[in-house]
Amino acid sequence: MKLPYGTSDFYKIITKQYFYCDRTDRIPLLEQNDFQLFLRPRRFGKLKIGKKPTPLQNSFFILKWDFSCINASGTATDIQQSLYNHISEFLPLPAILLEVN
Repeated sequence: MKLPYGTSDFYKIITKQYFYCDRTDRIPLLEQNDFQLFLRPRRFGKLKIGKKPTPLQNSFFILKWDFSCINASGTATDIQQSLYNHISEFLPLPAILLEVN
């Protein structure tokens, strides 16, 4: 069994026969619950949901964060500054949040 560790290319996972577990059938169960935040794992529900969408399809606000562009080298302060710089490109943050102690 080949595990797709670090691979986010869905086409490659399927065509190169990496292990993939389709969890699309769990989406209706999640929609029945009241939740404030749901962090969707990579590749969660990519196969069946397109063919049989739920009634709540496209009714939720989706916020996508890609942290791959954050510079993870240097000290913790350097990493924090890189993160704040990235976030501030998209969201107007108060100046106090952009200060690194």
